[in-house]
Amino acid sequence: MSKENQQDKTQKDYSDEELTKMRDNMTSFYKKEAKHLQPQALYFKLLAEIEESKVRRYSAMAQGAHMYAQAEAAEKEGLAAEKKSKEKTSRKPKKD
Repeated sequence: MSKENQQDKTQKDYSDEELTKMRDNMTSFYKKEAKHLQPQALYFKLLAEIEESKVRRYSAMAQGAHMYAQAEAAEKEGLAAEKKSKEKTSRKPKKD
């Protein structure tokens, strides 16, 4: 059997009235279901906003930790440099 013959058997030709009725049924179905989907959409929207807030908070915490680490490293570096300069100035040159 050719593909064309198979399509003819599986595909039904609908009248204009049948198509209109089917479209009306589909429209009615989607309108009914939309009432149930709107609360779900609101739920997922709120869930996404909560996740975005968490990401912003964690990002701010990471930035703060990074800035603190940099400041601490700079402070240690400054103390080390200060200690070296004191050691150099405290050494007295030998006089012969």
